[in-house]
Amino acid sequence: MISQYFKLSWRNLLKNRQFSALNILGLSSGLAIALLLILYIRDEKSYDQYHENADRIQRICLTLNYDGEEKKVTTAPNAVGPTVLENLSGVDEQVRILNHNFGDIAFINSGEKQISTPHLVWADPSILNVFDIPLIRGTKKEALSAPGKVILSEKMAKTIFGDEDPMGKKIKIDQVLDVEISGVYRDFPENSSMNPEIIGSFNSMEWASKELVWSNASFETYLLLKEGTDPLELEQQIQSLVERNVAEENRYYSVWLQSLNDLHLHSTEMQFSGAVVALKVGDARQINLLLILALIILGIAATNYMNLSTARSLAQSKEVGINKAIGAHRSHLITRFYVETFLLVTISMIIACLLILAILPFFNKIVDKHLSIHDVFNPAILASAALVGAMLTLLSGFYPALYLSGFQPKFLLNTSFRKQTSAGTFRKALVITQFSASVILIVGTIVCYKQVQYIQDKNLGFNPEQVIAISTAAAEDIGQIESLREGIITLASVQEVARAQTYPGKGGSGRSIHKPGYEDKVIAITTNQVTPEITEVLDMHLISGQT
Repeated sequence: MISQYFKLSWRNLLKNRQFSALNILGLSSGLAIALLLILYIRDEKSYDQYHENADRIQRICLTLNYDGEEKKVTTAPNAVGPTVLENLSGVDEQVRILNHNFGDIAFINSGEKQISTPHLVWADPSILNVFDIPLIRGTKKEALSAPGKVILSEKMAKTIFGDEDPMGKKIKIDQVLDVEISGVYRDFPENSSMNPEIIGSFNSMEWASKELVWSNASFETYLLLKEGTDPLELEQQIQSLVERNVAEENRYYSVWLQSLNDLHLHSTEMQFSGAVVALKVGDARQINLLLILALIILGIAATNYMNLSTARSLAQSKEVGINKAIGAHRSHLITRFYVETFLLVTISMIIACLLILAILPFFNKIVDKHLSIHDVFNPAILASAALVGAMLTLLSGFYPALYLSGFQPKFLLNTSFRKQTSAGTFRKALVITQFSASVILIVGTIVCYKQVQYIQDKNLGFNPEQVIAISTAAAEDIGQIESLREGIITLASVQEVARAQTYPGKGGSGRSIHKPGYEDKVIAITTNQVTPEITEVLDMHLISGQT
């Protein structure tokens, strides 16, 4: 019987080519957009899930309290991790991660080869136990066991040494530090919050590792909890440790824990202080909005199908009447209409997949992703597509199946039949709903575009046009920096040169200030040491004072 329904449905689709083409166009477009959004959402939610112990890894974060204002940061003092590991039984491992020069570019020299990378970090050896970082060369025990040792990603090893074996070779960092290659690890996947290309031994940074302090919060710290440890209870225990080790007058922060599973989507309101995971941050609210958008688009596609189906109800009612006159039951007709809807949705799904493959490269550029054909045909995505197809079949075919199957043959001979049906009223309601949803989407798109345009055109207080920033981190001494400055200023195309600790938008040094006599009212500020020429270089206008 079902095979007969498929044959009848296929003949109907071929017979009514215009109706079929319009429906397939609407359904395939809606499905393609919805599935692309699902692909994006799934990728965003997959961040850091590849770690075997992802559910047991927690990041130590701080809430800074200055003069009644709170600020959340992703870093902590270097004393917190080791103290927690030593004193609290619920922790298996701790690892501290320090971004090289607080996020500055690292300059690497290997013989005559010179390269640079912003992805150099210094970490405790336990980083290889806490996170899944598969070593291709070297061993976990020896890789970061002593000062002056670093391990490279596959890509970085290939960049520096080509096909040569890098083990035991030396490289120089920033013309200052000689280090030895003690291992090579597989590149981090795209859905990783952290993506260091070089990991150096934490003990190589003497200022960071020699003395444990509770004041300098520059270190990203992760804990690997033991099975069954309650993060909330552990959080309270860590706060108690802080209160025991930091005098109340110097205690400007409180401690809290953030699960590794929450790093990517729940860190938008946090300041990273040069932390390694600042490179990739998503937004859970955006994911929820995109999910709602996907549902709205599917709803519009389903409504469009119902509109077209009810629009040709009079022609189909004759067919239904004849079928009923020769003995067809309503259940048979409902099944048949659902089969026709299923066939249309299936064809639309196939076309939607082809559309996705065609526009995927363009979509990747828009959302800054690297989704591939393997992601499209991932079992989870195929299951999601099947679920979406089933939902769309039920939703799209619901009213046509119930409404059309309910026609009575005796009404077909009545000239007032069309007036007695509710098809017109229902179709008007569907059209209003469809246009309302479309208007909401269009208005929302315009608002988002205007907001982005406002951000792009907003006066920043300086003019970044025609300004180039050059890092001097690799300079051996101040003499080289001055020589570079003098050489640049002599160029005819250069108007002025200024030196700065960092450039706008990159951060700076976190400090606290207070008025004399008001020591209890501390204000957190960020400073940037510059030379007087900075106002001319950035076209800055002082509202008070002079350079």
